[in-house]
Amino acid sequence: MTASQPPAPLECWWWPRPYQASLPTVLFFPGAGANHAGEQHLVPHLAGVNFGVWRMPGRSTRSEEPPPENLRVLADECASAILGLGCRRPVLAGKSFGGLFGYAVCQALELREFEVGRFIPVVSGHPSLWRMDALYAKTRGHNPRQHALWRLTNDEKRGAWPPKKIADESLLAQARLHAVIDFSLGMQSISRRRIVTPITEVSARDDEVLPKFAPPRRWAPYTKGEFTSILVTGGHYFYWANPQALSTILTHEAEFALSGSFS
Repeated sequence: MTASQPPAPLECWWWPRPYQASLPTVLFFPGAGANHAGEQHLVPHLAGVNFGVWRMPGRSTRSEEPPPENLRVLADECASAILGLGCRRPVLAGKSFGGLFGYAVCQALELREFEVGRFIPVVSGHPSLWRMDALYAKTRGHNPRQHALWRLTNDEKRGAWPPKKIADESLLAQARLHAVIDFSLGMQSISRRRIVTPITEVSARDDEVLPKFAPPRRWAPYTKGEFTSILVTGGHYFYWANPQALSTILTHEAEFALSGSFS
């Protein structure tokens, strides 16, 4: 890959095991500023499925690319990368900010008449919550970047971020920068068009990050298809301690999606 060429579709994802087009596929979008570190906990419990975690432009193996500035453009680029994989009815899943991003990618894929097997937002705020946050930023006189930094600073003060202590100050500063970029993207406008893809929403009983006015079933209005809500034990990072809970959901949904059970 050169600076003028987009990466090959396979290079846009972190694959803990070699990709096989014949297998059910789960494509995962991590939380704001995160790489695949949290999702590594899931890998030992994901058998018989492709599992790819999105690599954000401007970071890690894609560091030579410019960082994203527009969520809709990024979603369209990601949709192209998914089409290039050649997978059938993949499950798209996203944690927190990754849920919003995954939803925008699902919209982009549906516009191209590509069938997504299932969309799974995991401990993720629905689009209206992000819109409310954008409005709140305006009332404070903040641009998205300023508001994102303010949010992140508050999360750090109350111990909600980072999920694991980062002793290296340079790594912590880099993590902050990436989180602020992603939070800023989340406050941009996305289409209000509902998806036809069925949704399985996963919420955590003791979520310490999402506000109380974002209860389970918050994603129900965002699909014209089937909707399922699952409440698991734990907090916002529940699958770090209990990866089997989410791995089981992802595996089952991917297997059903590929078989066409949801169509």
